[in-house]
Amino acid sequence: MPRLFGAAAIGAAPIPPVPEAVDMRQARIKLRREGVLDQVDAMIRSSADEEVIIEWDYAAVLRRDHPFVNGVQMMLGLTVPEMDAWFIAASLIGPMGGE
Repeated sequence: MPRLFGAAAIGAAPIPPVPEAVDMRQARIKLRREGVLDQVDAMIRSSADEEVIIEWDYAAVLRRDHPFVNGVQMMLGLTVPEMDAWFIAASLIGPMGGE
């Protein structure tokens, strides 16, 4: 049985750091896999801030510290650690949606 040190087992694979950003392809695939892509897209398109819509449509990356991410986090009911885990999981999505 592995010994525990804090929340991680000693000898277990290290938890990757929270990425500063994921590419928009990874973000959209992750949202689709969770069944919320259409919901998030609708929220963004209903925004009165046209720059948010432009960011969603044309940005190459989704930054963890972007204020828009906080809005999505609240809409999805995620805690900060859960959103960090979401970014880690999204960052692991490889080419053509592979993991």
